[in-house]
Amino acid sequence: MMKFSAKNLWVRLSQGLLFIMICGWIGWVYETIFTSILWGDFCGFFARGLLHIPVCPIYGFFSLLLLAIFQIPWFRKLTGWKRILSAAVTGIIVSTLCELLASYLMEAILGEFLWSYEGWFLNFQGRISLPSSLLFGGLTLLLLTWVVPLFRKMTHRLPKAVTALLGTLCGIVMVTDLAITLL
Repeated sequence: MMKFSAKNLWVRLSQGLLFIMICGWIGWVYETIFTSILWGDFCGFFARGLLHIPVCPIYGFFSLLLLAIFQIPWFRKLTGWKRILSAAVTGIIVSTLCELLASYLMEAILGEFLWSYEGWFLNFQGRISLPSSLLFGGLTLLLLTWVVPLFRKMTHRLPKAVTALLGTLCGIVMVTDLAITLL
């Protein structure tokens, strides 16, 4: 466990930014493939998400939030099917609530609706739906079983200074892109 210092805090924050960027990129890939299949036509490399770069930060922030929730001692004690079921259900609930909140925030900030589940089974105002929520539960399991272990392996192999630099650059790129997008 890391001892508290400004340097270690910066490394942890940088790891968080790097994790947001990686999960945001995975979310962008998922969105691009899924919508291309759903619409029967390739939607284009930069047609998904709010940013110009191929990243949907909403996936990164939700993933980081889920990781924080999964650090609660109650979750950490679970094993086997109880852990899997709890992770999936938590992913469904948290992602659905966050997606609903994000849709209202994006509409308030940007004045537009960035996605719609109109016509989907059991949708609410086109903002959330049962099928998309179930997909997010599955993505949560992939996050825990595939993405997080690879990310931890990658960041443990990299020197802390490199991780801090990469995370800082990711943060600068995302904030710059967001500023360009909103201005």
